Amino acid sequence: YSSAVNPAEFSIMAWVKLSQRRKNRFVGLHSSLGYKFEVDSLLFPALSVRTADGKENTIVADKGTGLNNWYHLAVTFKAGELNFYINGTSQITGQS
Repeated sequence: YSSAVNPAEFSIMAWVKLSQRRKNRFVGLHSSLGYKFEVDSLLFPALSVRTADGKENTIVADKGTGLNNWYHLAVTFKAGELNFYINGTSQITGQS
């Protein structure tokens, strides 16, 4: 891991179809040292980001997905601001 490859801004999108309740990580950069985008065991999208001050912050969307259906999940991160989208609808805006 090198902080030089940890982007200050990014967007991640994925089509997912979950078949069971468990943590499902889709994309990440060295997990807790960079970032990780996942759906938690309660089926809520979550993003964890390690900020420049070394703190790991996790934001969870205020709406979850279901099982056995396709969902388009997206998250954007810019200057500490996070935005989640499920099927194109904004779910939460938060600060990390």
